[in-house]
Amino acid sequence: MKSTNPQNKPFLDLESKYVKDYFKKIQDVTADVLKQDFTEVPAYKVPSKYEYGDWTFRVIKSPTDGLQLKNFYSDALKEIVLDENIPTVSLNTFAASSDIKEHVDPPYYGKNLWRILVPITAEESYITAESFGTIKVEVGKPFILDFVYDTHSGTNKSKDVDLSFLCFDILYENDREYMGSHFTNDPLYLKVLNIDMGAYEKL
Repeated sequence: MKSTNPQNKPFLDLESKYVKDYFKKIQDVTADVLKQDFTEVPAYKVPSKYEYGDWTFRVIKSPTDGLQLKNFYSDALKEIVLDENIPTVSLNTFAASSDIKEHVDPPYYGKNLWRILVPITAEESYITAESFGTIKVEVGKPFILDFVYDTHSGTNKSKDVDLSFLCFDILYENDREYMGSHFTNDPLYLKVLNIDMGAYEKL
């Protein structure tokens, strides 16, 4: 991936051993992810005015909330969720006939993160990103998104099947303290910063 940002944003090195090792670890637990029951974790809805589409999410683990999931399908899945280089794990669901508008995400918790997504449900769903173009999402086929730096969007064209991912947010190997300062003047980033977390609606 080549950076076109004049401030030299640090795109992810997909050929590094660090990235490949984490991708392999998550590939190895994908079958367990597909069998895992996540319903014990509270679900929240993002109000549509924030333009992310019809989106609900469950926080499996975060620096602020700790571990929320108690009953893991396997020890292997629990081990990867608890990995110290993975500060955030979440289940994200986009409703049928829903669009995810083009955006970049903020560097959550002031950290520089990239993401491995494990599709759990999908039918006629597509993700588009600056670095890899458009892909059709396939259940059980993980893929990598540099979601802080890579402009991305999506669409769920299915009329009755939700698009759902388990997302593992992983620290950059050599840039763990980067604060995402190049987003300071970005209108979308400022908008995200101003979201009142209390506006999320618990389902």
